[in-house]
Amino acid sequence: MYPDVLKVLHFRTECSHFRTARRDSSGEHISAGNVSSLPMRKVLFVCTANLQRSPTAEKLFQGWNGLWESKSAGIMPEPDCNPLTQQLIDWADMVIVMEQVHRRYIQSHFHCSADKIHVLNIADRYYRDDPELVNLLLSKVPPILGNH
Repeated sequence: MYPDVLKVLHFRTECSHFRTARRDSSGEHISAGNVSSLPMRKVLFVCTANLQRSPTAEKLFQGWNGLWESKSAGIMPEPDCNPLTQQLIDWADMVIVMEQVHRRYIQSHFHCSADKIHVLNIADRYYRDDPELVNLLLSKVPPILGNH
């Protein structure tokens, strides 16, 4: 494995308690007895082909803080990738897109409230699980998830 990938994997291992500890809306830890009473929130990550960026985000934020379930889709998916559908948009409590073009596509092709969509402004220049992409996602997504 490449050294940068090992750093990311180490980071994810070191920070796994952040992904699994359940917190209430004020950020306080929730005792194990109260965890099952909170419903999982649902976030949909969208990019162009559902090949690199959105699958990376889906994997990275699946189970985030014990509160988020994630899926990903593409507006023009590659074969064997997940196409964006109205059913997926309806499933999601929040839709996080990589670029403004994805927001515009969703708003012109689907029924989706504008306040449900959040744009990360991450260009299509990364490979799946690229350490730089992972770092961008880790810096941009948690503040969005934490505010909802």
